[in-house]
Amino acid sequence: MKKTGILILQTILISFVFLLLCGRQTAYANSTDLNAFPASYRSYISNLINSHPDWVFVPYNTGIDWNELVRFQAEKDRSLIEKSSNPEKYFSKAAGNYNPATGTYIGKSGSNWVVPNDETIMHYLDPRNFLNTTDVFMFLKLDYEPSVHTEGRVNELLKGSWMYSRALEDDASMTYAQAFVRSGAENNVSPFLLATRVRQEQGSGTSPLISGTYGGYEGYYNYFNINASGSTTAAIIQNGLSTAKANGWDTRYKSIYGGAKTLATRYIARKQYTIYFQKFDVVNGISYHQYMQNIQAPYTEGRSIYKSYLNSGILEAAHVFSIPVYNNMPAYVCALPGETPQQPLRGNLSAGRVDRMFGTMTVKVSNITGGTGVSAVTVKAYSSVNGADDAHTYAGVLQNDGSYIATVDISNHNGYRGEYTMEATITDTSGQQVSLGSVRMVITEILEAKMDVQQIGDRLYVTILDAEGYNGVLEVRVPTWSDANGQDDLVWYKADYNASAGYWQLNIDLKDHSMEEPVYNLHLYIVDGNGNVNFWGGQALELGGTDFSYGDVTFDHVVNAEDALKLLRLAADLDRKTYALRTIGDAHMDEIINAQDALAVLKKAAGLIDQLPEGQ
Repeated sequence: MKKTGILILQTILISFVFLLLCGRQTAYANSTDLNAFPASYRSYISNLINSHPDWVFVPYNTGIDWNELVRFQAEKDRSLIEKSSNPEKYFSKAAGNYNPATGTYIGKSGSNWVVPNDETIMHYLDPRNFLNTTDVFMFLKLDYEPSVHTEGRVNELLKGSWMYSRALEDDASMTYAQAFVRSGAENNVSPFLLATRVRQEQGSGTSPLISGTYGGYEGYYNYFNINASGSTTAAIIQNGLSTAKANGWDTRYKSIYGGAKTLATRYIARKQYTIYFQKFDVVNGISYHQYMQNIQAPYTEGRSIYKSYLNSGILEAAHVFSIPVYNNMPAYVCALPGETPQQPLRGNLSAGRVDRMFGTMTVKVSNITGGTGVSAVTVKAYSSVNGADDAHTYAGVLQNDGSYIATVDISNHNGYRGEYTMEATITDTSGQQVSLGSVRMVITEILEAKMDVQQIGDRLYVTILDAEGYNGVLEVRVPTWSDANGQDDLVWYKADYNASAGYWQLNIDLKDHSMEEPVYNLHLYIVDGNGNVNFWGGQALELGGTDFSYGDVTFDHVVNAEDALKLLRLAADLDRKTYALRTIGDAHMDEIINAQDALAVLKKAAGLIDQLPEGQ
């Protein structure tokens, strides 16, 4: 009964551990449902998941008709684009947006902001254009996360602006980074969003909206440009500062905190919890409740957040992205005016050659299509031991056929011989990345080439075992010379490959050398498939007499039972056959070593026959 009870407890414990492990695996598994997205989205999202396994993508089905949304965004001044930093082909020439008599575009929020044309609107509306590593952060859910949104990371995001490592101008006890973190924490808004939004809205930091000196509104600040709109520059400033005065934003921190609170209550609380949704309010039907008119703001602000995550080392953390989906969308992504629609970046990954001698493996990436042109192909390789702590990245080298080959060198992995995992990534010129998954390859222990030399009469029988080379072996060469008179009798011999035996072989006629010197030197060179000549060492051999006996496979000049036993082992493939053994052990001269040869040797040893080969 005790044993039975112990077995039951063991079974329960094992089952519990199994369930625990399974639960843990499920908790960390990517929960993105690709089938919940339209087909035209899936390749982009699949690429992102392959590159960033902990990222999760959730579709937001707006139920909005695509064409209706484009028309809505083109009306009035709902979407604007900066004239000074964009080409004219992006601007609308519709009535009310363009004056054909003067050839000028009509400013809508100051003279520098004009209405974009339909193609430009569709491009920035189309989520598929931004489903890549650098742009997808416009869809990031913008909740406050204390482990992520630290002061140091926010300050890094401010680098290059007037706010970087700087205290508030009216409060030396608080830096801008601290103000953004505190305001974000108390309002449950990402400080990254706050910092990038202020940087986007205020540019160089010289706007009257945050100067505190504008006439009639001295001491008031509107860092987020809330309600700062109008047909003239003066109207924009006065409307924004009027909002600041009404809210009591009479310090810089109050303005930053008040802007964060406004974002939380007026936007994020209304499900506008991504930068994209704050520009295009499609989570509440077709709505004009948008934070900004700038149609490019989600693009530029999303990239700022990406850079912050990248520089802070948190890019690969678990992030959730909410991706809008519309009805009746175009089959292909919407390109900017004058540009060809970009197709998904794709490619094939395959294992190449394994070279045990040099400890290398090749990986091939081919059939690359889509994207904006290849910027880089990289392969991350790591062994199956020690938790991939030997990971090393290799660059793919462009081949004549357009493929890329990366060569993995085990010297970068502590010389480990065993299984490796190789993960390939393509990066295009726009920064879009796609992971092609992985292949596994095994590099086994090297078989050191061995040279066996035996004298049979006035010939040397040479066997080269386990010869290997990169991309195969073209030639095996054995330079040979005697010790007499330097190397004046040097001869370079080429070995022949014996396919049935699996080795390279040659025999050397000693009469071609100085028979006076008993010591001979033989070196071994292997020419690999690329024509490289590799030296494998050599040996010195002291010649014996020229007499020999068939069957003397122990080379002790006596034919006895030990030779018969050796022949039986050779016949059973328990010992490796060399060129000399196959020659001298063939007691019947039928080019086969078998039990009949061993029997003949026993007969010779017992004096039942006079000579070998038997019957000669």
